[in-house]
Amino acid sequence: NTTCLGPKYRQVTAPLQSPFWDGKACLKGKRVMALCEQGAGDLLQFARYCRELSRLGAEVHLLAPPFMEDLCATLPWAKAVHTRYQQIPPHDYHVSVMSLPFLLGLTPETIRWPGKYLHSPYPAVRHDDRFTVGLAWAGDASNPYDHWRSMPFPALLPFVRAFPEVAFVSLQAGARGQEAARWVQRGLVKDGAATCQTFGQTAAAMDGVDLVI
Repeated sequence: NTTCLGPKYRQVTAPLQSPFWDGKACLKGKRVMALCEQGAGDLLQFARYCRELSRLGAEVHLLAPPFMEDLCATLPWAKAVHTRYQQIPPHDYHVSVMSLPFLLGLTPETIRWPGKYLHSPYPAVRHDDRFTVGLAWAGDASNPYDHWRSMPFPALLPFVRAFPEVAFVSLQAGARGQEAARWVQRGLVKDGAATCQTFGQTAAAMDGVDLVI
């Protein structure tokens, strides 16, 4: 029963003909379509728990936005990553990755993760030999709560100017990244966002800095 998961989940899963995995059905030899009805950050955080589905014997497939395909494909326990409903193969169950900790019965002791589980498929992009800080200052402007989590780039200038020994790199993709263009031209900030068209490319840019803020 998916009624408790809200209208957005039902909208995302409407094209799927498979039943929702309730955490009880045996998954040995079964194909499971894992998806996320929320944002990209939620998918990145919770995709790790698909490993447990694999350990239960499932063949795990992941439904992800196209711009996340290259990064999600590095998950070792994902058989395949699909970006369109038309690509989805026949499967036995579907499940929300955000429901997995509950469905798997994870506890504060077992929910911990030992280390890195996503890897960029591209080489790290390094912009400077100095200690380098990557900056991202804005989220999706269409989000109704964006004013709570974004700032204009000029608000960061006092911080940037206070550490001349540090190299600052913009990792802000999209239109909001253009807010730094004036200071990129002046050499105060380096442009690391030019190649950040996908999450895999963004991960490569992040691998090339020492700290991300």
